[in-house]
Amino acid sequence: MNNLTSKTKRGFSLIEMIIYIAILVVILLSVINMMLILSKSYGRIKVERNIMHSTTVTLERMTREIKGAKTINVAGSIFNLSPGKLVLDGIDSFGNATTTTFYVVGNSLHVMEGISDKGPIISTQSRIDNLIFRRIASSSAEAVKIEMSIGGGSGIASSSRKIYMTVTLRNNY
Repeated sequence: MNNLTSKTKRGFSLIEMIIYIAILVVILLSVINMMLILSKSYGRIKVERNIMHSTTVTLERMTREIKGAKTINVAGSIFNLSPGKLVLDGIDSFGNATTTTFYVVGNSLHVMEGISDKGPIISTQSRIDNLIFRRIASSSAEAVKIEMSIGGGSGIASSSRKIYMTVTLRNNY
């Protein structure tokens, strides 16, 4: 009689196992979903960072060259069309005439100094979707308005930004 009353249950019942497995599946799905969300967010942040870096480098270089230019070479430039081309005439520190050209090849912005192509000035992870130069001229000053769309990434982690900037040639005012 002692043996029959002292028996204890060992293990789990089928219902308990199903409940435990269901709870574990819910927890695992939540963790996997969180990891996917974090991965997508990281991809978007990386694309945005590349776009902002390329934008900063590109606009900084164009601004420096435009401000330092003597005149805009209207005959060699392409205004009001995309992709545009901007040719600037200037004088270097030795008094020699220089020419700087900004133009698009494929989806990359290039700069040419004289006859030497300096190559792309934009990150390989970014692309120029649209580039328009507009010449603004008055009797006392000359300026260039830059309209640029720069993008990067692919699929769900792609992004694009539009930038508008006007730069006045220093030697003209």
